[in-house]
Amino acid sequence: MKNQTKRWAWLLLLLAAAVLFSGCKVEFPQDRPAESSSLSTQSLPQSAISTLPEESSLPQAPSQPDGDSTSSQPADGGESDPASSKPSSPQSKAPQQPADGSSAQSQGSSSQGGGEASVPSPGVPQTLTCTLSIRCDNILKHMDLLDPARREFVPASGVIYAARQVTFQEGESVYDVLKREADAAGIPLTKSGNALFKTIYITSIQNLREKDCGETGGWMYRVNGQTPGMSCAAYQLKDGDRVEWDYTVVKGDVGVVEGSE
Repeated sequence: MKNQTKRWAWLLLLLAAAVLFSGCKVEFPQDRPAESSSLSTQSLPQSAISTLPEESSLPQAPSQPDGDSTSSQPADGGESDPASSKPSSPQSKAPQQPADGSSAQSQGSSSQGGGEASVPSPGVPQTLTCTLSIRCDNILKHMDLLDPARREFVPASGVIYAARQVTFQEGESVYDVLKREADAAGIPLTKSGNALFKTIYITSIQNLREKDCGETGGWMYRVNGQTPGMSCAAYQLKDGDRVEWDYTVVKGDVGVVEGSE
């Protein structure tokens, strides 16, 4: 009787275990995607199941590197920021500014073939222009007063240096320009006085000396038609000035001309 009771107890225990295991099915995480698939092999006929490709032959989605995920889950379990979940694009990145704060405009100006026009450096004299002429027309009017030994130095036209535009630098004097241009043209020039003290006096040009044509003969200069009344080394030229050197024979033949300013 005891053996029969034990047998029935074991049977009931096995039955209870069978019922328990038949009603509970253990699922693992890796099994869920296969069971949730919209295409279940249990609902297909046997002929259709045989035509399905094996799982190993299906194309696999490219896996992304661990450090380059397109979305990140917050540590506190909240929703991720939509802006942070978007993949970064090289085109969307703004260009970095130089560390020294220089603007991109300076780079653009340097690539445009020369950039801005150069400005003269401070302390460097600017190149200016003036008009210079040397004439002895008055001698032709008083040839009877001219020293015969000096006739060969008088041009038939009375022009020793035709009026032309010459260059000079800011701060130069009438004498500076006369000396430079006479030397360049091969015109003999003599003087007296001192350039340092600005007391230069022109004694001869083209070998035509003071008092070679009358007692009052000599060289005088005008600037824009006016006689400055000072040494040619003391008169500083201005851009656009007109400088005229003339040999005077009688008083008044070299002075203010009509129409001059």
